[in-house]
Amino acid sequence: MNSFDRDRIPNKMPLQKVYSVIQNWLQANIELVKRYESEYMPLVEALRPADEMRDIEMRAILGEVMWGNLEWAKDASDGQYTLRAYVWAAEKSSSDLLHLSEDEKSELRQSHLWPHLMLSIGE
Repeated sequence: MNSFDRDRIPNKMPLQKVYSVIQNWLQANIELVKRYESEYMPLVEALRPADEMRDIEMRAILGEVMWGNLEWAKDASDGQYTLRAYVWAAEKSSSDLLHLSEDEKSELRQSHLWPHLMLSIGE
């Protein structure tokens, strides 16, 4: 894959679809995660199917791919696009998707994901 392909972004995609792509990639590559990124296994293991996750939790995971504990996977590809490109496709569908307000961060503190998120550091 050349750099142009890596930078391609799919058309707008809903949050749930993008989250599912990310979760599926992580599950399909679980042995890679265990071998090279084992410190992030608790977060990967905490991911549930999209229909069991709240939108705020899925948004947090997209943020983790871009700037947090899953950043190491952002250039990984499912064969069509990089995970980063999928995140940007979701952002195109719903602007400001990656920005979490203080109220939303407070809401996330109640999530089973909270202890594994970069946002929780220093709390």
